[in-house]
Amino acid sequence: MNIIDPHLHLFDLRAGDYHWLNADQPPHWPDKSVIRKNFSEDDLQLPASIKLTGLVHLEAGFDNNQPEREIQWLQQHLHKPFKSIAFADLSTQSFAQQCQTLLNQGSVVGIRHILGDQAHAILGQNISQQNLTYLAQQNLLFECQAALHNKQNINALLHVLSTTPNLQVVVNHCGLQENQLTPTMHQHLRALANTGQVAIKCSGWEMRDRRWQDAEMQQIVLQLLDIFGEQQVMLASNFPLTLFSRSYQQLWQSYLTIPVSETTINAICHDNAKRIYRFD
Repeated sequence: MNIIDPHLHLFDLRAGDYHWLNADQPPHWPDKSVIRKNFSEDDLQLPASIKLTGLVHLEAGFDNNQPEREIQWLQQHLHKPFKSIAFADLSTQSFAQQCQTLLNQGSVVGIRHILGDQAHAILGQNISQQNLTYLAQQNLLFECQAALHNKQNINALLHVLSTTPNLQVVVNHCGLQENQLTPTMHQHLRALANTGQVAIKCSGWEMRDRRWQDAEMQQIVLQLLDIFGEQQVMLASNFPLTLFSRSYQQLWQSYLTIPVSETTINAICHDNAKRIYRFD
C-alpha cells in the first residue's frame, strides 16, 4: 500500500536551533530526550507492505528568524517527493516579505504559526487578518494548530474563514486537547467542516496521552470522517513525536486497522494528501 505522510518533522541539531527541544524550554515533557536527536528520512522505516511515496514536512523551529533556512536544508537532504510547510509570523508587518522569500523555495505550499491557546488573540488582530488574506491570494495553505475546544478560538477562526473565502486551512492534530471528541468539539468541528474551506489531519495522539489506544484513535477518525467527509480527512504521523508512544511502523500498522473500506483508507492515507498538498 502507498502512503503520503502529511505531517512529520526531521531534525538536524547541528544545523538548526530547535530551542524548544531543550529541557528547560516549554513544553516541559519529562521524556523530551526521546526526540532530542537528529532524525532523517532514513528513520521513516515501514514494513515492505507499506510504501512511503511522499511526505509533508512541518516547520520544527529550525530558524524562526530565517525560516527559509529550514526549507533549504530539507531540499538538500531529502530524496523522496516532499512538500513543506514553513514558519511565518502572522502578527508581523513583514509577513508578505517572508512569504515571498519562502515561495522562492519550490517545495513550500503553506505556512504554520502555532496559535495554541492564543488563537483568538492572534487571529483577532487586523494585521493577522490582512496577512491571512495575503496568504490566500498567494494560494498558500494555512496550517492551523490551535486549541479549538475554546469558543473564542473557534469563533475567531470561523470569522477569518467567512471574511477570507479563498483561504484554505488544514487543522493539525484533530484540533483536540484530549483523545476524545466531546459534544462541544463535535459542534466546533462541524462548523469548520461546513465552511468547505477546511481539511483535518488525524495525528498527535501521543501529545495528548502517551498511552493512547487503537480503539480511541479509531473512534475519533470515524467521527471526523462523518463530520468532514472522506475527501477532507488525512492520517498523519507527527514523527518523531510518535516515538513517545510507538514506532513509526507501529503507528501506520495501527492506522490500517481502522474499520473502513479500501477506498476510504486509500483516500485518508494517500489520495487526499496528494491533492491537498499538491503533489504532481
